[in-house]
Amino acid sequence: MAMSGPRRTKIEKIEHLSSRQVTFSKRRKGLFNKAEDFSLRCGAEIAVIVFSNTKRMYEFSSTSMEHILSRYNKERAAGFLIESPENKSQHEPSSSSDSLSAIGLLQEEIRALNLDCSRLTGTELDGMSLRELNELEKKIREGIESVEKRKNEVQNYYQPSYMLEDSNRLDGNNSNFFSGTSSSAISGCTESEQSKQFVDTCLHL
Repeated sequence: MAMSGPRRTKIEKIEHLSSRQVTFSKRRKGLFNKAEDFSLRCGAEIAVIVFSNTKRMYEFSSTSMEHILSRYNKERAAGFLIESPENKSQHEPSSSSDSLSAIGLLQEEIRALNLDCSRLTGTELDGMSLRELNELEKKIREGIESVEKRKNEVQNYYQPSYMLEDSNRLDGNNSNFFSGTSSSAISGCTESEQSKQFVDTCLHL
C-alpha cells in the first residue's frame, strides 16, 4: 500500500467575521515579526504595507518608510528593479507606458523631497510615526550642530581682525584724550602764572 503524503489544507477566506479579524491580527503580527527578523539577519531594507478589509492600513519598515519608497521609485524609474517571474509574465509595459510611469515616479519623488524639506522646518508632521519623528529630530539636531560648528569657525577666523581694529581705535581715542588734557593743563598753568605776575606788579606800584 503506497504511503500518501501529508494532505494540504485548502486555503479559503474565513467567512466568520470575528474569526477573520482574529486571524488577521495574528498573521499580521507574524508577518511583521518575520520581516523584522529577515531585516536584522540579512541587513536588508524591508517595507511591508497591509490594508485590512476594513480599510485600515498597517505598515512595517526596517528604516524609514519614506526612504524605502523613495528608493523603490528611484530604482524602478532607472530600470534596476528585479521583478519576480510571476509579475513579469503578467504585464509587459510598452515604451510609452514606461515613459509615463517614469514621469509619474519622478513627480512622486519630487513630492517626497518637498515633504522632507517641509518636515525639516517643523511642518507637515501629520502621519509620522514615533520612529520617524525620532529620526527627524536626530537629523535636525545634527544639522544644528553642523551650523553651530561652522558659525564658530567663521567667528574665530574673523574675530582677530575685528579685535585688532577695535584695539587700534581705542588706542587712538586714548591718545587724543591725553593729548587734549595735557594741552589744557599747560594752557591753564600759563594763564595762572601770568595772573600772579600781574598781581605782584600792582603791589609793587
